Amino acid sequence: MRITGFAALFVLFAVVSSPAQEPQIRQLLQNILNQPTDTDLPTTKDFFTKINEVTVGALTNVELQEVLPLAQECIRSPRPNVRQDGLFFFIALVMRPDSAKLLEPYVDDLGKLTDGAEGNVPLRHAALYVLGSMRPNSPANAVAMLSANLESSRNSSEETLTIAASLLEAAPGDASNLHRVLAVTSNRSDSVLTNGVLRQLGLSKIHLPEAIAFISTNLGHADPYIRGSAVDAAARLEYNDRIQLSSQLDRIASDPTESKEVRGQARLALRQ
Repeated sequence: MRITGFAALFVLFAVVSSPAQEPQIRQLLQNILNQPTDTDLPTTKDFFTKINEVTVGALTNVELQEVLPLAQECIRSPRPNVRQDGLFFFIALVMRPDSAKLLEPYVDDLGKLTDGAEGNVPLRHAALYVLGSMRPNSPANAVAMLSANLESSRNSSEETLTIAASLLEAAPGDASNLHRVLAVTSNRSDSVLTNGVLRQLGLSKIHLPEAIAFISTNLGHADPYIRGSAVDAAARLEYNDRIQLSSQLDRIASDPTESKEVRGQARLALRQ
């Protein structure tokens, strides 16, 4: 059975094999393209033994130029399982510190996998993840594609979070971008999305007034998990930003009904 769950990717990437050589990866991708039916595709174990974060990360840029066109052919394939294997290669590649430069020529092809056409829907989240995770920063054309998909009604909660977090990370000082992300988050009333966006506000240390107001609102949320995420976000901000939330943080720090962990984090957030 082929793996289609996006969350399974990272478990599989944890498989550590002996250092792969470019010919092994090139041959595997070529075999995938040449197989007439899905039953002839490599097993999950065989694929991830040869293609994972470690093996792809070890390739030189010269070796990658031999392999990348084959991965591109895979994601252009009319067969979903072949496209999936090509995306798995790109997900391994996106972990590299130079992945933005390497992947920029393939942004348009990745973007086509986000439109839901021609049976691409199961691969959409993976493509959005690659577009938003390039290092050190996703290129402008990738960010533009993510932005164009932010308000899509087709987005799952996880897809919206992937897009929103990527946009906040890419442009932490963009007030218009922040407003759109927070509007989508508020309209969806989804705890997974709200928790994730709060965390990203803290990770990106976004101190725009609307971000501080959003954190403040959620410090008083009825859901203890969302309150905890708001405390986490506040604790990651610079002190001058945290001080704007000090009365709420002080209340949470002294509230015996809050969890020990959340109270402790609120106390830490109050320190200079």
